[in-house]
Amino acid sequence: MNRFVIYARKSSETEDRQMLSIDSQLNELKNVAKKQQLEVVDILTESKSAKEPGRPLFNQMIETIQKGEVDSILVWNPDRLSRNSVDAGILIYLLDKDKLKEVVTPYQSFKNTPNDKFLLSILWGQAKLENDNKGINVKRGMKTKAEMGWYPYPAMNGYLNTPERPKGYKIVVKDPDRFHLVRKMWDLILTGVYTLSQIHRIANEDWGYRDRRGKPISRSNMYEMFSHPFYYGYYQYDNVWYKGKHEPMVTKEEWDEVQALIHRPATTYLKEHQFLFANLLKCDNCSFAVVGTRKTKQYKRTHRKAVYTYYRCTHKSKAIECHETPTTESSLKNEFVKILEQVEIDNDFKQWAKKYYHELNEYESQNLSEINSSINMQIASIDKQISTLLDAFLTESISKDEHDKKRHELLVVKTSLQDKLNKTDEWLPKVNKVLDTAHNIKEKFRKKSPDEKRELIHSVGSNFFLKDGLVRPDLEKPYYILADAKNNPRKYFNRLEPVESSFLSPQTLALAMKNPNWLPRLDSNQ
Repeated sequence: MNRFVIYARKSSETEDRQMLSIDSQLNELKNVAKKQQLEVVDILTESKSAKEPGRPLFNQMIETIQKGEVDSILVWNPDRLSRNSVDAGILIYLLDKDKLKEVVTPYQSFKNTPNDKFLLSILWGQAKLENDNKGINVKRGMKTKAEMGWYPYPAMNGYLNTPERPKGYKIVVKDPDRFHLVRKMWDLILTGVYTLSQIHRIANEDWGYRDRRGKPISRSNMYEMFSHPFYYGYYQYDNVWYKGKHEPMVTKEEWDEVQALIHRPATTYLKEHQFLFANLLKCDNCSFAVVGTRKTKQYKRTHRKAVYTYYRCTHKSKAIECHETPTTESSLKNEFVKILEQVEIDNDFKQWAKKYYHELNEYESQNLSEINSSINMQIASIDKQISTLLDAFLTESISKDEHDKKRHELLVVKTSLQDKLNKTDEWLPKVNKVLDTAHNIKEKFRKKSPDEKRELIHSVGSNFFLKDGLVRPDLEKPYYILADAKNNPRKYFNRLEPVESSFLSPQTLALAMKNPNWLPRLDSNQ
């Protein structure tokens, strides 16, 4: 008797949807072996495309045939064995040498005869033709998509391919959960202060950035991101440049500036960073960069040498005549200390705020649980409709086109609901980060290293402008609120003050007791 190996294959979890699954293939093949009383020595299954040679278990099967351990193959269809000329040639050669005696399928068998080998060659050639045509069709579709202005590859970080559209009709749109974070990465590198390694750490650890698969961004992926012209609105396909219809994240000028930064020599980078406030400031008169410079002065009487650090506008504007005078580094330190003082909070306020936001987060989590329960009920209802739809199709109550159209509509709704499931903005760690940063921030600034000082300044504000020796900050929103509340307390708290009543309401009293810094009334004796 021939010694058979059962071989079952599926290209992947998503391809070959019309083919029987591996489990179904095995069930059918075992039934064939039982009916025909075939001796099965081994069973091999793998999820691997046969477009290219190199399948591990297929190669293992060929090796066992060459050793004489098995001499026949039981398979669902010849195209499960090969879709490329190399593997097909090996199988034909083994038939020629009589090492492979028979290839059996549920419907026919192929032996070492000229007609059988010719038929097998045709079937494997047809399978290869299908793959070749599929590749040509895919390339043609990608080229058409590129010519229409839509990026033909998976969307870059900060963007996504519209999930609700069917395959082949997807376009690139902004990712509402990640677009602003990726833009902040560009803002950090545009300052010239941060290295790629620092931005990589800040994005993954401080911001908790995760891609659509829930994985942190890698350094190589970040480098590719900062180098890709997609972000200023262009892309290349088949050596042709196209202007994309997607919304650009940066301007061409910003992209060019980043290319100069990430490709500049390390020695230049280190030289610039010898200045504490390098690449942090812009001139408020002409909007050009403020750079650092050092001057050495020799005192003849005492023979003392002193080094002074100044920051000055580059005066590069040809349209604006700028007269901004240089400012000493010590003056700028004092200016930044004043800015940090505006956003500083003490320990009592930090603990009170953390407690409040923790309670608010727990309340939102309870609501999210109820929302998820409602969404799960809707998904279960859609699954039931899909099942009913299939029953109607099987009983021929509806046509295949009607079934496919309605099923697609239901799957689009289901996908949209699944995207909403457990979708929540993890804002609590961000709030705690702000509160921890603002707590005793002046003291932290004095003790930190120059690099840490720059990072601390950038966490508070994105832009700082110098005019007449004074620094005007463009604070990030949470820090702006802290500074504004400190400068304009009545703007935030006057609605909590009793106006006509001479006593505090129970609600107001409870709030006052929870917040040790809140004044229930602003009077002459504060």
